[in-house]
Amino acid sequence: FDRAHGFALSSTPGGQVIGQPFTTGSSSAGLDEIDLAVAQYQGVTSMDVWLMSDTNSVPGSIIETMQVSNIPFYNTSTGYNPNPPISAMSVLHPQLLPATRYWVVTAPTHQGVLAAWYWTSPNNLGLFAQRSDANVASSGWTIFFSQENLAFRVIGH
Repeated sequence: FDRAHGFALSSTPGGQVIGQPFTTGSSSAGLDEIDLAVAQYQGVTSMDVWLMSDTNSVPGSIIETMQVSNIPFYNTSTGYNPNPPISAMSVLHPQLLPATRYWVVTAPTHQGVLAAWYWTSPNNLGLFAQRSDANVASSGWTIFFSQENLAFRVIGH
């Protein structure tokens, strides 16, 4: 992943929740984990990772919430992240349907969190979603159709 560039997520008023979709392959699989290239600048070292359904190219309902803790810090002078990706482990192991779009979304769990989700390298452009708060119960997603891709990997069985 690109260790120096990414998108911010934060929990302060006007904070940001971000996500990107993925499409499953030709067969179904149970979710085991989602690995993400994230690091933090300040705050509590935890965040939620949501697996969400897709509703017309927008994040839909939360299928599973996974909490990750001990998020590493990045270099505050350069923004460089020397750390490996972190793993959000599934407890529910939901069955992912074949050829179906889902969303991976990150959300701070406490006030004062400022973190970054790093881009892929080499980077391509793709679909990206952003909210100005953690309330997914109502509409409010801003969708970008040509944004840098976020670095993550979905692992199933």
